[in-house]
Amino acid sequence: MSAAKSSARAVKAAAAADRRRRREADQLLKTRRIVVSPEGLPIKMTLAPNGLRLSAFLLDAGLMLAMALAVVLLLSQFDLQTLTVMTAFQFSMFLIFNFYFLSFELAWQGRTPGKKLHGLRVVARQGGELTVSAIVARNLTRMVEIYLPLGFLARSSADPASANPLVFLLWGVLVSGLPRLNKDRRRLGDFLGGTMVILAPKPRLSDDLSTQQTRRDRTYVFTPQQLAIYGNLELQILEDLLRKADFWSNKRQSKTTEEALAVVSRKICAKIGWTEPIPVGEVRNFLTDFYSAERAVLERGLLFGRRKADQRSEPQAPAAPKPPSRAGEPSAPRRPTRGAPRRRP
Repeated sequence: MSAAKSSARAVKAAAAADRRRRREADQLLKTRRIVVSPEGLPIKMTLAPNGLRLSAFLLDAGLMLAMALAVVLLLSQFDLQTLTVMTAFQFSMFLIFNFYFLSFELAWQGRTPGKKLHGLRVVARQGGELTVSAIVARNLTRMVEIYLPLGFLARSSADPASANPLVFLLWGVLVSGLPRLNKDRRRLGDFLGGTMVILAPKPRLSDDLSTQQTRRDRTYVFTPQQLAIYGNLELQILEDLLRKADFWSNKRQSKTTEEALAVVSRKICAKIGWTEPIPVGEVRNFLTDFYSAERAVLERGLLFGRRKADQRSEPQAPAAPKPPSRAGEPSAPRRPTRGAPRRRP
């Protein structure tokens, strides 16, 4: 009885873990965006969560208040009733609250101290460089989104008779509701500037696939004739497939990825003449061993100047150097450059 209960408990735990992995995969697919760079390269990006954006804004707001407090403490050493001190105070507040985001995003390529701390960055939605006009457009709307409603709030607190609930209702819908109503989580400034906020974690080099087989004994050994068929192009395609398989190993698409690996392994076996059967659980090990062996052969060929682009091309041998001219032998006549006058004999 206890064994049956433990097995049922294990089945429920496995089902719950599978549902959790599916939710994580679905959430990742919903927030994943592909942007084409000016060079034509697709770049995968992940949208920033609204909670992180709010936390980054609160941190930036705290820094702005600290800067404003520093200005107040500095000007308190003078007579605050004079016109010069009041003008300096108002001008300083104008610079802090209007140029804080603008200056940092221009200097740090779409990042402020709060965004940088939380790993966020502003990018162009259609790809390409983040222009100055886009940064200016997305930051000018903060006056309408934040500062103007805060002014109404301060005025209503001083004069309760002038309070208008409709203003605060529109403010709440505009600020907090708009990023939740569109799939790219864009606020009003992002719509006007054509931008969006993404997660920009620190880049990390991927593990070398050729070193993964060194962690275990190599199971499959290939002959030089079998490794001489493919080239650099096929090796890059196989590497990309293996990296995707490692990424989706615990995700919802793992079954589809395993099927793709099986199809690729069958094609490779037919191409190189591999006759031994490959078990279902050994397909990835077979492809990893083939990748490591093929890469070693291609890299060894590069050491001797032989480069094989793909399976249709032959290895290119290095060009033979020109023999130096012997002493006393006349050198070949040089062709006169365009525009240079020819000498008469």
